[in-house]
Amino acid sequence: MEKSRKQKESFFSKYGCYLLGFFIPLAIMIVLYMLKNIYPFGDEMYLRSDCYHQYAPFMQEFYNKLHNGGSLLYSWEIGTGSNFTALYAYYLASPLNWLVYFAPKGHITEVISLFILLKTALCGLTFTIYISNHHKTKNVSMAAFAIFYALSSYMAAYSWNIMWLDLMVLLPIVILGLENLVLKGKCMLYIISLGICIFSNYYIAIMICIYCVIYFFVLLYVHRRRYSGHFTIVSMFKFFYSSILAGGLGMAMVLPEYYSLLTTASSDLEVPTSVMNYFSMLEMVSRSLICVECSIFDPHNPNLYCTVLVFLLIPIYCISRKVNYKEKIAKIAVVLFFLLSFNTNVLNFVWHGFHYPNSLPARQSFIYIFLVLTMCYEGWTYVGEVNKKQLFAILAGVFFLFIMLEQMFVGDDYPFYIVYASFGFILVYTIIFRTYKKNLRNNGWVVYLFFIICIAESAINMDVTGLGTTSRSAYLEDNHNITSLLDHVKEKENDKFYRTEKVIHRTKNDAAWNNYKGVSVFSSSASGGLTQFYKRMGFENSFNAYSFYGYTPLTASILDVKYMLSDKDVPPNSSFELYSQIEDELYVFKNKHALPLGFMVGEKFIDNFDINMDNPFYVQNEFVSAATDTEEIFHVLHSNTTSQGVARTRVDESCYVYIYLNNRTMERAT
Repeated sequence: MEKSRKQKESFFSKYGCYLLGFFIPLAIMIVLYMLKNIYPFGDEMYLRSDCYHQYAPFMQEFYNKLHNGGSLLYSWEIGTGSNFTALYAYYLASPLNWLVYFAPKGHITEVISLFILLKTALCGLTFTIYISNHHKTKNVSMAAFAIFYALSSYMAAYSWNIMWLDLMVLLPIVILGLENLVLKGKCMLYIISLGICIFSNYYIAIMICIYCVIYFFVLLYVHRRRYSGHFTIVSMFKFFYSSILAGGLGMAMVLPEYYSLLTTASSDLEVPTSVMNYFSMLEMVSRSLICVECSIFDPHNPNLYCTVLVFLLIPIYCISRKVNYKEKIAKIAVVLFFLLSFNTNVLNFVWHGFHYPNSLPARQSFIYIFLVLTMCYEGWTYVGEVNKKQLFAILAGVFFLFIMLEQMFVGDDYPFYIVYASFGFILVYTIIFRTYKKNLRNNGWVVYLFFIICIAESAINMDVTGLGTTSRSAYLEDNHNITSLLDHVKEKENDKFYRTEKVIHRTKNDAAWNNYKGVSVFSSSASGGLTQFYKRMGFENSFNAYSFYGYTPLTASILDVKYMLSDKDVPPNSSFELYSQIEDELYVFKNKHALPLGFMVGEKFIDNFDINMDNPFYVQNEFVSAATDTEEIFHVLHSNTTSQGVARTRVDESCYVYIYLNNRTMERAT
């Protein structure tokens, strides 16, 4: 019995901090899933923004390919046909995504929810591993800071962005590998972990690579005097070839994606011509408080919160005499550089791969959070050395800072309770620090109390600011009917090539979600040439998306859209007739004039067809004329405009009328 008890104690002393770092964030997230009624605890699901519109449909397409034996090089179900290798590299390259193969059919949304849980827990685990190896110790308090990392505002804002989370998981391992490279001469961990980063998501990996360069020189600056004279040269050589090898491991994904992105509409560089800042430094500091609303669609505001402890522990880190002064100077300089990067257009441009992000700002802020938390943990280890006078001087400084933040920022978008709750937690932590100082010989219970308060702070912030949900049943309600109708059509078509579209999309990637050949897409790898073609032909389009909205009988036929799905029994236009239906819920219409995938045109078509006209109906008339040498098929209806800006057109016969607007000022058309 005594031996068994000692074995259990030995096991927990060795691995307890890792288990806590993994399971506490996992448990918090599961409880939040329950509170927010996320399936299977209710009818909600956690699909937000691009996860709703892109990641879930693309994951479904990947699932279909794994189960049906489809090509991993090309997909007809994304856009008019897409380079699936490039799309996989951008959205799906996480090694964990292959686990989707084992998911039950129809449960992709639950797979994504599980991935979020797993990757959140892994963030806590890898942070604990880093702290344990960096400080050569194992204790419960390490897991507290791991929770702060795993449940930071970056996770609250972007946890739905599952393709980025792998990099957040791997960052602590990459930095641990870099430290091993410089301080021990061991390269393997750095090469493998950075290589997996680049393979998993080259875009966020760019930011990790930038930080690796910065942190490498920090390590050289801090440690060069401890080693022989050739330390710098040897370290630089190892860092260079190890980074090249890591990049080589990821090239299989980077090269297809790179060449694909060169063909997109967003490939042109918008190089900043002047230096500008986005906001004041105080405003940026205000985003480090608890329960600050996450910045997702704002163009610049970074998500910086990890814990309000930063306001106590960073000053303690700075005044501690046990912290290497060179390390202190270097890391504070890097923190300031990060803050400057969040606030300056030129540095923001560089960090994001020489590109301005389209919403989802400060995508590198998880690296800043990692650095700050490592400094905070070191400050925590020296709390016992801080005297009463120093601690209360820090508290007074925080108090006056918070008064300034309240006076400057509290309003409709920044509730007062943010400041009060943050200072309340700081007071609790201050009391814990004083108690810890007074009980240095018997402070185990203080550490556990500290751990519990840390859990409470992280859970409250994640509950208030993260995990926005949407209806699961609404997302899935028509799936069965769509599948039934598509199977019926497929059986009748006998494996012929044809395309299908929906009158009303849920997303532009419905074809990938419902497994049919469509002509719409929303993807960062969307072809720029096709986007321009869609624009000229009158379809809905943007720099990374195009859709079937805006179609005419002609353009539907050109794109071989043979079937249309609709929840109404009204034909989309004169070319379509009812083909099949499921009760009064879903209808499929067949295009009587659909052209095949390839069709003949006149030999002078290329010379005669001018697509560069502003009005899409002129372009379509031009297409018909150049292809068939016939008269125009669309005729202009002239209108009379009143002094109130109302245009009236008289139609003397039954026909379809199309309206083209080249601005957004029109209120309605009747």
